Amino acid sequence: MLASLLLAGLWAGLHSARATPVAVSLKPFNDPMPSALPRQWDAGNRQFNAFVDGPQVFSYQNASVVVSYEPGQATSYFSGTINATGLKPNFWYQMKLAGKPKYGSRGWGDSGDDVANANIGYAGRWWGDEVSRQWNIDSDTEYENTYGSVADPALKKTVYGYIYMAGFLTDENGSYGGPINGSRSCHVTWQDWQSAIGNKNAVALDSRYLSSNSSYGYGYNFDSGSSGATNPVLIHNPVKLWYEYEARAGRIRRNTVQLPDGTYQVKLPAGNYNCRFLLTEESFHNNFGGGTDNDNGGFWHTVLSNEDFGIDPVTGLRVADSDPANDIAFTISPPVLPVVSASSVAVTVTRSGSSRVGKATVKIINSATGAAVSGASVSGSWSGAYNSATVTATSSSTGLAVFTTPKFAKNATSTLTFSVTKIVKSGMNWDGVIKSGSALVP
Repeated sequence: MLASLLLAGLWAGLHSARATPVAVSLKPFNDPMPSALPRQWDAGNRQFNAFVDGPQVFSYQNASVVVSYEPGQATSYFSGTINATGLKPNFWYQMKLAGKPKYGSRGWGDSGDDVANANIGYAGRWWGDEVSRQWNIDSDTEYENTYGSVADPALKKTVYGYIYMAGFLTDENGSYGGPINGSRSCHVTWQDWQSAIGNKNAVALDSRYLSSNSSYGYGYNFDSGSSGATNPVLIHNPVKLWYEYEARAGRIRRNTVQLPDGTYQVKLPAGNYNCRFLLTEESFHNNFGGGTDNDNGGFWHTVLSNEDFGIDPVTGLRVADSDPANDIAFTISPPVLPVVSASSVAVTVTRSGSSRVGKATVKIINSATGAAVSGASVSGSWSGAYNSATVTATSSSTGLAVFTTPKFAKNATSTLTFSVTKIVKSGMNWDGVIKSGSALVP
């Protein structure tokens, strides 16, 4: 328990110390997946013959990629900016937010964050990441059975959650600068021509094409004819790309919310997040058919990350990066709910034979806008000439909640008072003000 409290205090201290904008550099990532292959074609399937045939050597060691973000995120998803040079030209990269599970053979130990990892996975996807095996986790249930609900840490297999947030297209020199918008949970990016080859996932196409009409002049002395190398598939110039969403109708993710247009937006629960930022070469399902079955088309090669595993120079054992300066660490704040209040309480008393009847009309509004609020549960009580326990009414479409007393006899007290003691409205917070109104008893 003490260790947990110390770690929590350390996290809070590190996080508060990073209250200004953060810039984190990405570095080459040692992708452990044996089937991962570098892509040697650009976004339009034009082959980098100079790389394939050997006159030039491409290395991510020469890349400079910086992710900048606010530690206190203003939305329910991750956002920031990315600035990159030295990447592959006219090339599509996936930007992923990935968790850091604590346990398993590729767990992050005390540098991990199981809560953030689960929250990310429930908005996106899961990946099994053991030293001996890397595999796709098909469902939340498989994640729970492999990691989340496994009580004994020694029996957990490393599973990290990730969100493919968005991608970007580099220019002819392998450069890009622009925003990171993590509001979407994507599955993959497709080239437009793939919908015509019996693509089983074409039904999920979003039809919102991305701007990817970059010019085809290369900063790497592109040579389309060196050593007789040829393109194995049709070159697409220009190419149009589209996202297949991971979160969509029929495949709803727990940590997303449906928007008015029917699409789903990432909604990470409030809390602190310590995670990774991965850059993966988009291979457009290279092994999917249509003439793209070729190793040079790549296969989901993750190439850059803010942190990775290394080898301890003393013990020779594999160790996770524990330098907090390399973390992607941010806070998602609880949503700021609008405030509901009682703006007025109008009380009247009328005669009913020898008895009296009291009526209170309470106006319920949005405190910021003054707009009437319907469907609010309003509680209050009568005092003075008539006393009651708590009574409740619901506000109408015009924001009015009406309360009426039973008949009561006039007594020595000349005033009848109604006091609002509580207002409950889904998606709003009551301002807590006890609002009262009174009337003389005739």
